[in-house]
Amino acid sequence: MQVGDVIDSKYKLVRVLGESGVGLVYEARREGTDDHLAIKLIHSHATADAASIEACLSAARAVGALDSPHLPRMVDTGTYDKSPYLVRPYLDGFDLQSLLADRAAPLLPAKVIPLIRQACDGLTAALEAGQHHWDLKPQNLFVTTDEPGGQEVVKILDFGVSRLRDALASGSGEATVSGTMLGLPYYMPMEQIRGVESRDQRVDIYALGAILYELLAGVRPYEAEGYTRLLLLVATTDPKPIKERRPELGDRLAEVIHRALRREPSERFETFAELSAALAPLTDDIGEAPQAIVATQNRGRERSNTLPEIPMTEQVKRAAKMYEERERVGTRKAPPEHQVKQRSKRRFLVAAVAASVAISALIVTLVVLLGGQRHESSTDAPPRVGDLSDSGWVERCSYYVVSKQYDTAETACTRGLEASGDAAERASLLYNLGRIAAARGDVDTARQRYESALQLDPDNPAVLRRLEELPAPPGGS
Repeated sequence: MQVGDVIDSKYKLVRVLGESGVGLVYEARREGTDDHLAIKLIHSHATADAASIEACLSAARAVGALDSPHLPRMVDTGTYDKSPYLVRPYLDGFDLQSLLADRAAPLLPAKVIPLIRQACDGLTAALEAGQHHWDLKPQNLFVTTDEPGGQEVVKILDFGVSRLRDALASGSGEATVSGTMLGLPYYMPMEQIRGVESRDQRVDIYALGAILYELLAGVRPYEAEGYTRLLLLVATTDPKPIKERRPELGDRLAEVIHRALRREPSERFETFAELSAALAPLTDDIGEAPQAIVATQNRGRERSNTLPEIPMTEQVKRAAKMYEERERVGTRKAPPEHQVKQRSKRRFLVAAVAASVAISALIVTLVVLLGGQRHESSTDAPPRVGDLSDSGWVERCSYYVVSKQYDTAETACTRGLEASGDAAERASLLYNLGRIAAARGDVDTARQRYESALQLDPDNPAVLRRLEELPAPPGGS
C-alpha cells in the first residue's frame, strides 16, 4: 500500500501519519464524502492466521463500540490484499511519545497524572466489556486537543493488536524473530514476556506505571544495550528508584509508581480504579528541583550497562553473542555502499537463515532460564519510520529492504529523499528504491531508479551490478 491507493473502493490514503511495530497509520478520506479518517493498515507479514486476524478485528470492534470518551469510535474494519485494517476518526493532537520528545523541561505531575488517570478510566471501560489492551506504550496513548474548551482528552489506540502478537508468539516463531515483531520489553512485565496464560489487567497496570515513570523521570524504568541485557534486567532486578533520577518528586508519588511496577503481579494495584484513586491527590506531590538535576534533565536517555550477577549457560551465552552481533549489524550506521564489497544473494540467504536459527535458540533458552512457558514479544520494534529525524534514512531504508518490508522501506526512502540534500545519501536511497521495485517485479521502475542513482554516483559498483542483473529492455541488445 502507498499514498494515493484506495482501500476496498472506499478509503483513499492521503499521507503516512506514523508507524507501529505491526503496521502503518495513514490519514485517509472516504470516497465521495468529507469524512476525515485514520486507517491502521497491518502488515501482511505480521498476521498469523485467519482466526488471529478475526480476533484482532473483533476486539477492535468491541472496544470501538463502547461509550467512553477515552476509546475512539471504530468506523470500520476489514481485510484488503491480505492485510487487516482498522478505521477510526482522524484525531488532532499528540501522543505521549511526542510529549516526551518535545518537552523543554521536566514534566510535572500536575500535567501527566490526569492523563494517566484518564487512561485508567478508558481501560476500565474496556475491561468491563472483557477486553485487555496488553500493548500499552506512550505511542498509543493519544491526547486530543480539539475538545470543547480546549480540554485535553486521552484516547487509547490499538486495542486488539496484541491478539496478532499472541498468535505469532505461539506459532512457529518465524514472524516473532523477524525484526518487526521482536521488540524490546520496556513496558512489559515478566509474566507477559513469559507468556503466562493467567495474566490479567495487572499487565496493563504495569505498563501504565512504566509510562508514568518515563514521563516524570525522562528515562524508562529499564534501559540497556541490546535485547538480552534488557530482558535479564526486567527479569531479575527492580527499576532504579525514581527519586534517584528526580529527587524533587514526593515520596507518596514514588511509592505509587513503584508499586505499579512490582515484578510480582500480586504486589501491584488490583484494578485501574485503585491506581487512579492512589494518584488523584498527588498532582502537587513535588518539591523544588535541585539545580544540578534541572541542568541535566534533557541531555538524553540514560543507559545502564550494569547487569545482575546471574548464571548463564554456555548455550545462552553463545546465542546471546550471535543475537547481539545481528543487532549491531542491523542497526549501525552503514558506510556508503560504494565503499562496501557486495555479498552475493546466496551468501545473504545463508546468513539470514543462520541468524534466524540463533535468535530462535536464544528465545528458547531464555525462556527455560527464566522459568517461563513461551516468549511473547513487544510491538515496539526499532527502528520506526515515525521516529526518524533528518539522519539515518539510508540505514533504516536498507533495514526494511533486507527484511522485505517493502511498503515501509519505500516510505522511509521517499521521506529521506525529501529531507536529504547529500548526493551520496540520495544515491543510496534511489538505489534502495530500485531494489524495492525489482523485488516487486517492476523492472522499468527499478531501471529508472538505478539510473537516477548513477547520475549522482556514477561509479557505484552496487548500482552497476544491479543494473546488469535486470533483464534487457524490449528491443534492447
